[in-house]
Amino acid sequence: MSNDNNTTAPHAKPLDCNVNTLSVEEVIAFAQGTEDGNEIDANTTIIAEAEATANEAAWTGPPNPNDDSLPSLLAPQQPEIIYNSAPINYARRNNTLKSLVVMAIGLKKEDGTPLFNGEDEPWSSMIKVVEWKPTNDVIVEEIIRRWNVYNWEEYIKREPRPKRWGVKAAMEWLEAHPINWKADGVSVECEFDAKFVKEEIAVRKVQLEEAAATKAAQNAQLEGRWLGNIPALRMIHALIEHDNIKRAYLTRLHSLTRGELENRNSVENRDSMVWELIATEFNDPAFNPVTKILLLNHQDYMEEIVLSYSKVEHMAAATPDKCEEKFSSMTLALKRKIANWEASGQGDGGVLFEESGEDEFSISTNLEFGQLTGRSQDPP
Repeated sequence: MSNDNNTTAPHAKPLDCNVNTLSVEEVIAFAQGTEDGNEIDANTTIIAEAEATANEAAWTGPPNPNDDSLPSLLAPQQPEIIYNSAPINYARRNNTLKSLVVMAIGLKKEDGTPLFNGEDEPWSSMIKVVEWKPTNDVIVEEIIRRWNVYNWEEYIKREPRPKRWGVKAAMEWLEAHPINWKADGVSVECEFDAKFVKEEIAVRKVQLEEAAATKAAQNAQLEGRWLGNIPALRMIHALIEHDNIKRAYLTRLHSLTRGELENRNSVENRDSMVWELIATEFNDPAFNPVTKILLLNHQDYMEEIVLSYSKVEHMAAATPDKCEEKFSSMTLALKRKIANWEASGQGDGGVLFEESGEDEFSISTNLEFGQLTGRSQDPP
């Protein structure tokens, strides 16, 4: 480049640090002019010299990488978070319990205890800690949300920087500045948000209490389930010792008359179903049957078995559905055992094999396996 008519722009390092004031075209033109020896546009030269002079006077060294005010060229661009009131923030977080708990930090009950305590019931027994304990990012976002939404600038001298704090310091700040802090006239949303959080936690607590009650009832039902032969025998005796229940059992599959069809949905007008009668008799403390002694080979029939109410009162009460289900399962199990017994060749009329060829046998189909038809119910 000729030094007679033009002045070469200095290669000053401040120019590299303050190129924001130059356009892309001006920077490229300046770089090309100094490297290739071409003439530089007069306006570009003047701008470059002015920037270099100003930067040399203001140069203080490289920028501090820890300064949050400087944009990072390497950091990924995150979507801007718009901080809103508690209901909107709660919905944005998909109504998670964590988002509700972090907004409740600092709020107190009337007795002065924390509004939410994960060690209290029903939270401790129904919810895992990982489901309600706020994570670091949730805590940081809540601090920034409170600062931006509730207009606390004139009451708090220094803006919080939770990203530089530890979890303990961040939690202390939230405890000291609940969402209803300075609510008197500073921000209408303070008291509104506090009311929303309190009501929502109360709703969640009621839901958990109902779920806990249902779970306890299910556990009690499992603990009180029918075990052993006593409940089944008591139910069978409730059927066979009352003529009206036996009649209802034998006619349970008969077609209903017109009057019965009209009254089948009316508890007051229709006759009780057989399973309702059995359940009522089973649950009656005055019903205390005793089994009869049967002189059979098996020792279970050699002694009387008392089927008193005291033996089943700690178990689940009989219901019509439970009685019907129990009878159905017992009938099915009995038919399977009869079929297995006869197929084993141990029954009185066990499986008969017919010779159909050399070393081939087929089962006779003359017998109705699994049926009690034609067999005496009396002991031999």
